[in-house]
Parts: sequence; C-alpha cells; structure tokens
Amino acid sequence: MNIFSFIQRSILLPLLIALSIQACSKDTPSSSIQGEEKPDTPTVLETYQTDALDWTVISGKDQVTLLVKRSFYDKLKNSIIQYKNDVENNFPVQLNIVSGTWTKAFEVRETIKEIADTKGLSGVVLVGDMPMHKFYMHDFANPNPLYYEDFTLKFSNDNVASHYDGKPDLKIWVANLRAVSSPDMQGISEFEAFFKKTHLYYSGGQKIRHHALFAAGWEWPDGAKEAAKSMSPIFSKLETEILINETGRGSKNESLGVTRTNILNAFSENYLMFYIQVHSYEKGHDLENGGQLLATDIIKWPTGALFVVNHGCSAGNWLKASPELNVSQAYVFGSSIGEAVVCQVRTGMVYGHEKMYERLVAGDYVGKAYLAAKKSAEKEMNDEYPKGDTVSGVILIGNPFIYIK
Repeated sequence: MNIFSFIQRSILLPLLIALSIQACSKDTPSSSIQGEEKPDTPTVLETYQTDALDWTVISGKDQVTLLVKRSFYDKLKNSIIQYKNDVENNFPVQLNIVSGTWTKAFEVRETIKEIADTKGLSGVVLVGDMPMHKFYMHDFANPNPLYYEDFTLKFSNDNVASHYDGKPDLKIWVANLRAVSSPDMQGISEFEAFFKKTHLYYSGGQKIRHHALFAAGWEWPDGAKEAAKSMSPIFSKLETEILINETGRGSKNESLGVTRTNILNAFSENYLMFYIQVHSYEKGHDLENGGQLLATDIIKWPTGALFVVNHGCSAGNWLKASPELNVSQAYVFGSSIGEAVVCQVRTGMVYGHEKMYERLVAGDYVGKAYLAAKKSAEKEMNDEYPKGDTVSGVILIGNPFIYIK
C-alpha cells in the first residue's frame, strides 16, 4: 500500500443555478423535504487525507482505482488485496487501491479528477459507505452516479434538484460496492462474504450454468425478446429462457408471465445472466397477478444470477430504501452467486442497455459495457430531458469485473 499522506484542498463555491426538472410525478417543493441532507456545497476550506498517488502506471492496462475509507480498509485489507490480485490476474486491468478520509462527495470527486489527470483513469470502484452526491426528484433523494462519471460537469445545488450545466461527457465508469443501505451500518460481514464469493468465482469454484433468463411484465414482452436476441451470440436457444405474458393485463393463467411462482421455480438453478423488466420500487418488484418479490426474499436465495439487468423505478435507490435493504443490493450481497446489477435509481429503466449487450458480446467486461451503454443513452436522450435527466440515474452496483461469455 502507498504511504498515507496529507492532502489539503480548497474548493470554491459553485454558482447556484435554478433550473426546472421533469419528473414522472409532481415535483415536491423545497419546503416538503426539510431535514433532508442538502447536496454537497463546498463553501469553506475542506481538509481530508488520502494515500499518496505514487504508483507506476503499467502500459496497456486499464487504469482502475478502488476508493475506500481508511477505517473501512483497515478492517477489510486482506479481502480487498485478494480482490485486487484476482482482478489483475483475470483482466487487462491495473487496480490501484487508495484509502482516505473523505466525508463529502466533492472531496471524492476531486480525488477522482486528480487521478485521472495524473495517472489516467478508466474506472472507479467505490467500496463501502463512500460519500454520494444526490439529486432530488419527486419527494426523495437519489444517488447521483453522473457526478463522478463526468467529474468536470458543472452542477448546481438546491433543495429540490441537483441540475447540471451543459451536456454530460462521461469519462469513466463507476461501480458501487455498497453492501448495506444505512450509513449507520458498515456491512463488514457482508463484504467479507462478498469477497469470498468473488474469489471463488475467479478461481473457478462457482457452479454457474451457461444460461440466461429474460423476464418482463405484460407491458414489455418485446423488451425481453429483444434483449434475448441481442445476447444470442452468447446464449443459444437452448440456453435462453424467456418468461413473459403476451395475453395482456390481468391474466389469471399462472403458467404465464412474471409471477412469484414462476420466478421462484426458475431460480431453482443458477444463471449467468438475468434480465427483469417489471414495475419496481426501492425494496422489491411488483409482479403479475398482484404478487411481489422483495429484497428480503432475494437476499436469502441459495441460487441466483451472476449478472442482473434490473429495469424498474428506484430499483437501485439505496438512499430511499435506507435503513432497509435495497432490491438491487440483495441480488449482489445475498447468499446467491450474484455479483453485479445494472439498474436505475429513480424513474425509468436502464437506458442504453442495447449498447451494453453489444459490448458484452464483443468481449468487454461489465464495467466497460456499462459505460458504453450510458454514454450512448446520454448522447441520444439529453436533448429530450431537462437537466437532472433520467439517464443520470442508471447505475452499476457490485463487481464490474465480470465477463459474460
């Protein structure tokens, strides 16, 4: 590990910009969210510490940095170093560990920018309860991954929404390894179990069928079919299962669609990939015929999917779920083989997912494929949505170093 060095930074107050936002429900006035933590506003001299950024860059390797709070790293050092070694032995990646004492999102952002400017940077893995910038839509806060993914984009802050000025130009992918929703819970035991799971996967000890499951509610059967078609170069027809209901809303036929019974039956075995597109919220999925699938169910599954594409509103919003478990976190940090989920923190779906499938088929690992998808979606949709748009909320939770092949 690098020498722990003292770094002092001064950041000027950004210009406050009041812009309107578009939401799927009526925006809540600022008076209704009093007591919510206001988005980060660097108004005074801030002091924090990080390890020295003194590693030698290895040519030809993707430069990825793992950021973790110092106190957290001290408890998980052996597990994190094992993870680093596993990643570097299996991927064209140089994974550099930097611990620090950040307490604000803009401090983390400045560290990311400094690493990108001095070392080059492809991606970042945030481990544990790292500070997260928020944007406020409707009556709740949302984690804002775009704040780190485009670390030069100018943001304004107010009590309702955090908007940006200009068009996003995503520079890196960011993976959020966050095992618990509540900041009062560190999740040490959950992380120890998770890193044991990743080590077992990298060492070939996981029993994973080369199968994919594509499930969609009655409103989106074509979504599941198109995703399956996109992944057909990897999964043959015999390796592809599609769970849809094309008979329309209100079907009472339990043999059709994404019912609780059908999902539980499907997961009698493991999958390499799982696509789910149903109405969701931060703590679960609403299924056909009035059924539900909750995070508290999923986290106990003995089987699961290594990689999940989780379409659905707020499916990745651990802030809204706190202190209870978020549904996407349950797929990753439960008992099953699950390690990564691409999902949405607010209203909407995983925009750009078609591009992600294209890059997975081409041989990219999940982190790189996620970035390609989000860049594609931002380019296509930015002009259609106001600042703080729906694409901003597409997020990667879990291990970015997975091949789907």
